[in-house]
Amino acid sequence: MPPPSGRLSEKDRRFLRQVARRTWRYFSDFISAETSWLPPDNYQVSPRNHLAMRTSPTNIGLWMVSTLAACDFGYLTVDEVTEKLSRTMKTIDRLERYEGHLLNWYDIQNLAPLEPRYVSAVDSGNLLGALWSLEQGLDDLLRGPVLDGKAFEGLRDTGEIMNRLGAAGGLSGPEAQTFEELRRAWEDPPAHLADALYLLRRLAGSVETLSGVAPESAAREGEAVYWSRQMEQQVLAWRKITDRYLIWIEILAEKKEEELIPLGPEALLAIRQALLQAPSLLDLAQGRVDCIPILQSIRAQGSPALGPLVEWLDRLLEAFTNSKWLAGEVLGLIEGLIQDGRRLSESITMRFLYDPERRLFSIGFNVSEGRLDSSYYDLLASEARLGSFVAIARGDVPVEHWFSLSRPYGLIGRRRVLSPEGRDDATSRWLEGETGPSTPMARSAPGSCSSCGFLLPIGGPTGSAFGVCANGMSPADGRVVALTFGCGAHSEAVPDQPRA
Repeated sequence: MPPPSGRLSEKDRRFLRQVARRTWRYFSDFISAETSWLPPDNYQVSPRNHLAMRTSPTNIGLWMVSTLAACDFGYLTVDEVTEKLSRTMKTIDRLERYEGHLLNWYDIQNLAPLEPRYVSAVDSGNLLGALWSLEQGLDDLLRGPVLDGKAFEGLRDTGEIMNRLGAAGGLSGPEAQTFEELRRAWEDPPAHLADALYLLRRLAGSVETLSGVAPESAAREGEAVYWSRQMEQQVLAWRKITDRYLIWIEILAEKKEEELIPLGPEALLAIRQALLQAPSLLDLAQGRVDCIPILQSIRAQGSPALGPLVEWLDRLLEAFTNSKWLAGEVLGLIEGLIQDGRRLSESITMRFLYDPERRLFSIGFNVSEGRLDSSYYDLLASEARLGSFVAIARGDVPVEHWFSLSRPYGLIGRRRVLSPEGRDDATSRWLEGETGPSTPMARSAPGSCSSCGFLLPIGGPTGSAFGVCANGMSPADGRVVALTFGCGAHSEAVPDQPRA
């Protein structure tokens, strides 16, 4: 039974956080320079391990907001979010677009759009929603502490997965002691900032040994080592944050209060406040840390009463100046990301996809053929709803459009319908199957199905990429074929002439 408050139990909360950590693995493992910093569409485990090296606007938008979520969970630092999104934005600038829209599919190795080039109303709506969320999320990221309890919550998620795999059980000696320190840290994080910095620095010096563990079960060795290395990477990433932005806090914590009495009560109070919580990137970059101007003024006065505090103050103020400069550098990058996302959003016009007479959006625009699709979204309970909401909110279309999404859900005559996920799974199978574009037959064909007179078009969102073959001489007769598939029985193929 759920607790009376309606909140999740701690057991359920931890379970969901582990699901989140495992889900983040997809993005963490597969998005790299090899994918041009864009997310692959899917990873097929069966019948063979295969990464689909194509992406869509929906995938790109989901990837960008997922980096923010990973930061919220403690799996990424602010610097890692900035680095990853900056690389993705640079790639987006290189993609072919139409009326500001990203096209429906791209090859993520060479960035070429897949044929037919198509603008999808759903995909563009999803991307716009993600860009709006991204702007707000990045702004929040600037204003949140550069280090807080979420770092240890993220370590706990990774550590608990290690435990489930038995990796922690195979530790002994110093490695076991390191893991036990980590476990205590995520179960009971230090209350004081300086203690958290000290703990991360100590753990970073020994956590590398965890990635060399070998579990008792050989079958699980790969997974256990993987998560051990993830633990190492997370600790080192948070340690890097302390090195860049919070060394001055460590220096500030070197002195006991009785040693700082010569600085005066105002300085003591400000120092206590500074040691309670890490500053935000924005405050650090703008120098908005109350104790710093007070200490700068005291140092400038050069009172003889300072005595041994002079050298300490000099180190402290120098470290703060360095951290301020580094924070300003990343602040500029994040503000640039916000501007890039805003420009991309503003360049996308939804109006040309809208039919003012029907007051509905077409499912998309076929760029290759230069025509608007003749099918329309008229169901509120559909994947198009976000795009409609965003278009109305932006003023691209009138609010009356919302009330035109009025077709009753049951009017299609079926109690159950295929979900967007089910449709995507089907299209992935078709693209990678015997009638997809990568087969030897398709590569050697005289032409593609998109130009074949035997192709029967199909409606709905899949019609932009698939049809049905109606050629009795073709091995694909009666089957769904990709428009980029082809065979020797193309309608334009010239049959061999009989020899005399």
